Amino acid sequence: MRRLSRWPLLSLIAWLAGPARAGWSIQWEQSGLLTSIDFVDPGQGWSRGSLATDCIIQGSTDAGCTWEIQHHPLRHELSSLTTIDMLSRREGWAIGFYLLIIGEPETHSLHTTDGGRSWTEDPFRADLAPVHASFVDEGTGWSAGYHTMFVPSKVLRYDEPSRKPKLAFEARDTPARARGSDTIHYQLRVENLTGDELPVDAWVQITGPEPPGFETALVLRTGITVPADHSGLHPVRIALPGLSPGVYALETILGPAEVVDPLRIVAHDSFDLEIVP
Repeated sequence: MRRLSRWPLLSLIAWLAGPARAGWSIQWEQSGLLTSIDFVDPGQGWSRGSLATDCIIQGSTDAGCTWEIQHHPLRHELSSLTTIDMLSRREGWAIGFYLLIIGEPETHSLHTTDGGRSWTEDPFRADLAPVHASFVDEGTGWSAGYHTMFVPSKVLRYDEPSRKPKLAFEARDTPARARGSDTIHYQLRVENLTGDELPVDAWVQITGPEPPGFETALVLRTGITVPADHSGLHPVRIALPGLSPGVYALETILGPAEVVDPLRIVAHDSFDLEIVP
């Protein structure tokens, strides 16, 4: 995974807050304002907020111990970046607003398909200051916000039919713990929702804590055709590649083998696996 340049020394302090214990503890501090956070697995997450006059997005690949800047084209233009919602380690949305000269808000949104290495601006505009967004899949989402006390609040809907799920896909009977070189077993529920045959490969991407940003891919099978009316359970057997202790995310993907472009992935589902000594 390509690493992003670290924040300059702007009084940012990171540490592990003493011995592990139950409950809340301080993990990271920085100047500025952080107002939202979203993790998609035990290792990878995003935060957003403001630093001086800039609207910032940060990413973490080590369970929140350290954070790195993710550049976006509206960093200096937005009045506020108010919400972030990541659908996976690859794809998500960040939404904010710009205050026009007359004091009215204008919605602006950013979209990433590469985990935040790059963010692109969506052309949609609305007279709204959004405060929250929620996506149920890559093709369907909502955002809600306000205008002024004299104008009704609004709910926005995002609908992209080409990104609707093609398969109902779920990892079942997944293990919770294993040793680093164990062979693990689980099942995949697969249901074709399209009415057409779907050609796919099946592979697994493993991401974990050591080193930060660690990832590896295991190809399960290539050249699969999912029949138009298919619905069933399929056993999966994986020989783990000597993982170090820690909590890992195992994502099973149907799509071209080892291709992480969300626009080409047909279906995916993840579960967490603790590797023990």
